[in-house]
Amino acid sequence: MKKTLSVVLAMLVLFSMTAFMASAEGELVTVKFFNDGVVVKEAQLTVGANITDLKVSNPSKTATETTEYTFKGWRCSLDGELYYENTLPVVPADATEITFTAEYAESNVEVRQTFWNLIESIFARINLIFQYFAKVFEW
Repeated sequence: MKKTLSVVLAMLVLFSMTAFMASAEGELVTVKFFNDGVVVKEAQLTVGANITDLKVSNPSKTATETTEYTFKGWRCSLDGELYYENTLPVVPADATEITFTAEYAESNVEVRQTFWNLIESIFARINLIFQYFAKVFEW
């Protein structure tokens, strides 16, 4: 009787473990992080897992001659909210894929005139005047 009971209990434990593993496979959610259309990080997480555990750092975008970019946050595809590196949400039960897209604030690059740049521009204009007179008087 004891052997039969132990075999039945062992079978129940075995079936419950495989049933739990099969149900957990269906609850995986794909999480992707995009920066300028390129996937920075991709992972499969279970429902209820904290996305912050992925340790995704804040990205950067190279500045152009006229524009600088400052990272604002990660835009979530589920709720449209901005999240930051350490404030990412928990994986909800109704999601199959979550995407986070890096969003940047743009600011114009201003050229600052220093004293020496002013002196240089004055001499450049004087040089243009001398070139003009040289051409007029054929020096």
